[in-house]
Amino acid sequence: MKISEERIKWVLRDYEGVLKYCDARYANYRRSYICEKQELQNFVLPKIDFEPRSSSGGDKRDLSDLYESWTERQKKFQKELINLMFEVEKEREEIHRIWLCFQMLPKKEYEILQKLYVDHRPYKEVELDSGISHRAFVLSSKLNTASSVTLKQVFYSA
Repeated sequence: MKISEERIKWVLRDYEGVLKYCDARYANYRRSYICEKQELQNFVLPKIDFEPRSSSGGDKRDLSDLYESWTERQKKFQKELINLMFEVEKEREEIHRIWLCFQMLPKKEYEILQKLYVDHRPYKEVELDSGISHRAFVLSSKLNTASSVTLKQVFYSA
């Protein structure tokens, strides 16, 4: 599983919102699955027409063929919904792991990233509050440097 800097920033900027987004997607897939399952259980065959038909060729299908075709489509759709629900569960787990790894960062890196991405404070303000040199701040605030390496190492080792 590869994790990008943008993905980390997305989670840090709106952790609760990202989780709500995942929960909403999962709930929609689950509702669709339940509806499809009920529809499959409540399938009612249409009234059979016993009147003679002309023998002028064409496709001849009976109700059992239609029913089998319909149930196969429904089952395939249900499997797709289940796969989508599993994908959302994996995504939710990844989001939790990113957040937990973020909380395990060294104090200084954690505080800088917390102010920048979680609290949405201006870059210059956070730099002044940090009390470190501009160069050190740039290195601490970038996700693709030491904090990113630490965050990604913890993420992949968990």
